[in-house]
Order: sequence, then C-alpha cells, then structure tokens
Amino acid sequence: MNRASLVLVASLVLAACVPAPKKAYTPAEAQGLTELSELMRINAHTMDPMFSIEGNTAFSDAEFGRLGEAGRMAEATSASVKANVAGAFPAGFAAYADTMNAEAKKLSAAATAKDAAGAGAAVRAIHAACKGCHGEFR
Repeated sequence: MNRASLVLVASLVLAACVPAPKKAYTPAEAQGLTELSELMRINAHTMDPMFSIEGNTAFSDAEFGRLGEAGRMAEATSASVKANVAGAFPAGFAAYADTMNAEAKKLSAAATAKDAAGAGAAVRAIHAACKGCHGEFR
C-alpha cells in the first residue's frame, strides 16, 4: 500500500471520531508536524468551536482573542499540510491547504483589528474549505 493510500485510510478512520491532539501545540510546533492525522486533530480542536460562532455579527474581546489564536494555528497547520503532507495527494489537496492558509491570515488580521464582518467571512471560508476538502479527500 502506498503512502497516499495509508494517509487516506488513516484520515477515514479519524473521520468517525477525531480525538484531541496529543498535546497543546504552539503554532510554531504545529508548523513542524508531518503527521496528517495530528494536524487534522489540531484543526478540529481549534476551528470546530469557531464554526459555531461563524454567523455572529459581533464578537466580544474574548471571542476576538480566540478567533485570533485559531487563525494563527490554522495558518501554521495549513502551512505544514502544504509543506509536509500535500505531496502525497492530488493537486486539489494542496489547493485546499492554500485556501485555508490565506483565509487563516485574514482571520488573524480581522481578529486583531476587531473586524467582526471580516472575521466572520474568514471563518465561513475556512469552514467551506474544510467541508470541501473532507468531501473530496476523506
């Protein structure tokens, strides 16, 4: 079985129930990871809670803080996926990582600027990229 098949099988197994990441990573640590399953665990742990507030039109300072942290982590994980994992998949997989990275940068910037509309748009775009990638590659 080739590497891409192994990664795909591992991703399918994780789809049923995504456990928590092995530890609380910093963005710098996450950017150096090479294991797709751990990167997806981090993304699920970080971004899934943000998806529940993506329709909000205003955010508290605490929510902006969490959105900024989520954006920085999504930047790191998507960069790691692109650099360390995407080569085992068709080109479309890397395109999703690129989209997530670009939107994560927008999320970080919007959270810092306390731009609710920009943060909401970035979270919606990240959510769409996650759904699209999972629909195609999971």
